[in-house]
Amino acid sequence: MGKEINADVILSGNAVFTCLEDEPKPASIAIVGNRIVAVCSKQEVKAFIGPETKIYEFDDQLIIGNSSFFELFMKEKHKSSS
Repeated sequence: MGKEINADVILSGNAVFTCLEDEPKPASIAIVGNRIVAVCSKQEVKAFIGPETKIYEFDDQLIIGNSSFFELFMKEKHKSSS
C-alpha cells in the first residue's frame, strides 16, 4: 500500500467491526473528508499519516466502521471542541 494521500482522521483499536466480517478485529480506519479510504492494520495505516492527521486510539472499545458511525463521531468531537 503506497502513500497516496494523507488522512484527516485515523481511528485505531483492538475491536474494529467493518460489517464485512463476523467479528471485530484489531485494525485502523483512515478517513479523508467524510469518506473512509482504508481499513487496514495499525502498521499499514502509518502510510496515511501526515502532519495534520488527527489520530484517535480506542484500545478495546468497539469501533463500527461505517459512514453513520463516522458522522456521529465527528458531531461529538465538534461538540466537545466548542
